[in-house]
Amino acid sequence: MIKAYNNGVYDIAVPVYLDTTALFGSFSTGDSTSGGSSATSYHPYTLLGTNCAYMRLILFLIILSILTSCDNSKSQKIFVKGDLESKSEVFIELKIRTDFITPAGKTITLIESNENGQFNLEIEADRTQQYELLIGEKSNKIYLSPGYHYSLQFDSEFEIVSIDSEDPTNHQIELIDSKVMEFFSFYIKSSRDDQTTSDSIRSFTNLDFGHINNYVKDYLKYSIGTLNFRRYKTKLDSAELDSIELIYFIKSPIGYANPKYFTLLSWYYWEIFNSPDLGHVPFSRDAEPYEQYLKDLTFIPNDTVRQLAILKASRSAFRSPWGGDKNKIVKVVEEIQANPLSPTISQISDNLLIKYGDELLGKTAPSFHLVNLDSNIVDLSSIQDKYVLLDFWYIGCRPCMKAMPIKKLLSDSLQSKLFVISINPRNEVDKIKEWLLKYPDFDWTFLSAYKNQSIVDYFRVNGYPTYILLDKTGKIVFAPSEFDLEILKEDIFTIVQGSD
Repeated sequence: MIKAYNNGVYDIAVPVYLDTTALFGSFSTGDSTSGGSSATSYHPYTLLGTNCAYMRLILFLIILSILTSCDNSKSQKIFVKGDLESKSEVFIELKIRTDFITPAGKTITLIESNENGQFNLEIEADRTQQYELLIGEKSNKIYLSPGYHYSLQFDSEFEIVSIDSEDPTNHQIELIDSKVMEFFSFYIKSSRDDQTTSDSIRSFTNLDFGHINNYVKDYLKYSIGTLNFRRYKTKLDSAELDSIELIYFIKSPIGYANPKYFTLLSWYYWEIFNSPDLGHVPFSRDAEPYEQYLKDLTFIPNDTVRQLAILKASRSAFRSPWGGDKNKIVKVVEEIQANPLSPTISQISDNLLIKYGDELLGKTAPSFHLVNLDSNIVDLSSIQDKYVLLDFWYIGCRPCMKAMPIKKLLSDSLQSKLFVISINPRNEVDKIKEWLLKYPDFDWTFLSAYKNQSIVDYFRVNGYPTYILLDKTGKIVFAPSEFDLEILKEDIFTIVQGSD
């Protein structure tokens, strides 16, 4: 039973449980001119779990559409207030994923809580989206919709413990995720019994979702698709598996903004994304890597999905020590970057090259003018005859603070050969000076790059801390990105001490 949601009150019950053993059955397609002898029987719309035909899917989606209010096409304000149990001043960063293949994100706003651990932030958006709320090392996922207010409570570890809002999205997502976990629990305990699996999937239609927006509707649809994939994959039911591909990857729009779409995509094309062939076979032949990828993946019937699959496989290859020739993988991504089939694919290819490409290595860092603690301008290119370790950090970053003693060690031990510069893009000079009064041993160079987005973009600072190592001529030795300085320390000692 799904209920309509009006002004915070569930007041209209709409039955949506469908008896999937009756209604319309399966349907056939074929060449009518051949007398139907070549017709093929399909069960392509299997959202609810058992031989669900086309009209049943239409009925199901119509009901969902009726329950879905029109999503706001114009930007509206979103208001978020928070209360930290720690009652402390910390930085709160709100980010949004720019895609769900790479970890890249875009900072929407950065604020600081008051001395009582309270904060208020206000943004504008035109649709429901998943956001990331970063406080120190803690990352919280939250779903925000235009026009709503949210009141958040946090525990001592900066984790969200309650969300008070008239927007039901977060509760609905939590409900769907809990049913998915319940499915996999049944799936394992029942030894993948098909009837138990079918009942578990069908139980989604009995959830009390209330008002359901387009984002949640798609989240539910892709979740059910993933569960059905696991069911039919176990049964080796190729017809049903083909129908899932038809529904989600051929007939439906690509769910770029929904993480569950990429979950389903990864499950369905699991063998592609994790096959060592994609890391090695195309690169062991004479053909151009991208052309070979396209040839090997012709069984994916949607050109845009094929590009997504290649980008997903490329990211896996970038991250794997067995991923093949990284330079050729870069060429593959660059081919897609030059000929993307959608703006989001262009963004994903950009993000992959920023995160994993090595174009910065060996390049001479350009001149950047930053502010020192005396409020004087410093030109980075003026530092010569020493290696330079650029450390991107900000006040309130716990991993940055944890690494400070290692920076002190590097600065003291390699003083004649290495210049350590801690660059802060988020705090003004006065704030940095005030903070450093607590730590008189931190006596290396600190510079402010407050609101200087150009240096952040150039060095591809996607997280903190980020370390960039320049040689004596200003050429980049390490780039990018977030490194564990405890591990990187030994490499720095080896490179710098062996430079004579």
